[in-house]
Amino acid sequence: MWKWILGAIAFYIHAGFEIYKGIDRVESYSYDETYEELNKYAYVGGDAYNYIINSNILTGHFMLAGSSIVAGAIIQTIKKSNEKKEIPMTVTAQKEELNA
Repeated sequence: MWKWILGAIAFYIHAGFEIYKGIDRVESYSYDETYEELNKYAYVGGDAYNYIINSNILTGHFMLAGSSIVAGAIIQTIKKSNEKKEIPMTVTAQKEELNA
């Protein structure tokens, strides 16, 4: 039982980490032509090209986060379906049980 819960939690933590990485990719972008050591997530010599590259990487991180959320939900659904379910007794079954 615990392995199901830990698996789902691991997927949700991974999704949060991927969302953080994607947002950090776009929000922390900086490009400076004069001081190259200040560049962060800058690959080529132009803002537009770097934004295009970073947005594609952001999309990849969000896709990984979405698939991790779906995987966690699937694990939770499988766990719930594997639990024993009590079937309530019908009135006739209760009467037969009392008569026996």
